[in-house]
This record gives sequence, structure tokens and C-alpha cells, in this order.
Amino acid sequence: MHGLELEWIHFIQQVRTPALDFFFLLLRFFDSEAFAFFLFPIIWINYGMKNGLRFFYILFFNSLFNGLLKNFFSSPRPFHIDPSVSLFSIGGYGFPSGAAQTTILLSGLLILFIKKPWKWLVVIPYFFLVSFSRVYLGVHFATDILGGWFFGFILLLGVLYFIPLIEKKLKKFNFYQKIIIHLSVTLAILALIPIYGRTAYVAASIGLAIGIFLCHRFKISLKLFRSTKEFWIRSVVVLVGVFLLYKSLAFSSFWRTLPISLWICFLAPALLKKVKH
Repeated sequence: MHGLELEWIHFIQQVRTPALDFFFLLLRFFDSEAFAFFLFPIIWINYGMKNGLRFFYILFFNSLFNGLLKNFFSSPRPFHIDPSVSLFSIGGYGFPSGAAQTTILLSGLLILFIKKPWKWLVVIPYFFLVSFSRVYLGVHFATDILGGWFFGFILLLGVLYFIPLIEKKLKKFNFYQKIIIHLSVTLAILALIPIYGRTAYVAASIGLAIGIFLCHRFKISLKLFRSTKEFWIRSVVVLVGVFLLYKSLAFSSFWRTLPISLWICFLAPALLKKVKH
């Protein structure tokens, strides 16, 4: 079934060089937990709690959707058939590619909601290079990438359609009821459906709830950034904190993600609100 695609990967192997290997291995960052810890804080601290929550749920359901699809199709990865084609090993099934699914989802959101012309300088290389890297590295077939693009586009349409409807329904609930709904929905889904990174999502869900409660309790709220300088100051402050916590907390995924979530959602906004920037 994957014979022709495996031949294509073997052809790619012929043009591999140490420099190309190094470059495409670096692109693994965009399909890692570290990428979420990089992108999520920037959105939360600069675009507000509401958009931060939206992004959390987009990442959450993207991971959930991809995990369900992978288990349903149970398709092998290239190195399951020929171990020599891969530069590293990774767990789970191959179809559809989670990296490709994420690239089209995030690229679509960036194109739709960022009005600056520089977005194309980000979207085009991100979309094509990250997707192609999965084939080059031997962890996905080309059909896995096409499947990821297809299901990522389906999820993008779902996000655009359902988020406004859900937010409209939530308007009738008070603040505390919304926190209970947030915890109940995410933790129930995570308990019933096993997905990759479930422990981290449990910790993040709890951390978000605690952080939002504390911000409400102490009346801490950051307005949207007003200048490029303010954007970068906020981003650097929150990312330095995330980096230090990520590197220093050598515990389980739960006990590392929980304090990082609290830093992003409560401590960093409190610090930035207190210090004029």
C-alpha cells in the first residue's frame, strides 16, 4: 500500500546532507510541547484571557481530534516498515499527520485574523517546510501529510462555526459557573478519551481555572497591547518565566505544567500590571 511512497522517501534520502538533517530536525520544535509553551503565553499575555482560552481549546481539540483519527486508521509510519528511513523514532500511528493538521489550522487562523501583510512571510514557510519535514525525516508518508491538511481544514471550519455559537450559549452563565463548566468539560473528556499529552492538558486546565479565578479575585486584567514595543516586552517577560519553570521543574508533566499555567494566567499578568511598561 505504501510502496510507492516509501520509494519517494528513499529518493529523498539520496539528497540528504548533515546540514539539511540538522535544519529539518530543528523543525521538530513546531510539533512539540515546547511550541505550545511558546505560542500560548504570547497569545494570552498580549491578546487577553478570552483569546487565550480560545487558543487553549483549539490546541486541545486539535490534539484530541488527531489522536482519535490516528487510532481509528491505525496506519503505520514509514519507519515501521523500513527502520532505515527515519532520523528519529516517535510513538503512535501515522495517518493523519498531527504536524500537518496543526500547520493548516494555525496558518488558517493567522491568515483570517491577522491583517498585517507580514503574515504571509510566516505562513508560507511554516506551512510547507514543517509539512515537508515530516516526510524528509521519515516519520510520515505523503498521504499522512495530505490527510493532516484535509482534517486540519475541517477542524478550522469547525472552529470558525462552533466557537461563536458556544460563546453565545455561555453568556447566560455567571463567572463561577463558567469555571465549573470549563473544568467539567475538559477533565471529563480527558478522563474518557486517552490522547497524547493528557497529563499536561489536565494540569493546564486546572492551572487556567485557578489563574482565572485569582485574576478575578484580585481584579487583575491586562488590556490588549498598544504598541510593538509593549508586545515584545510582555512576550519576553512571560516567555522568560515559562523557560525558567520549564527547565527547573524536573518533575512529572503535571507538576511542571500546572505552575507554568499559573505563571502565564496569573503571576505574569500581575507582574506586568504592577510594573509600568
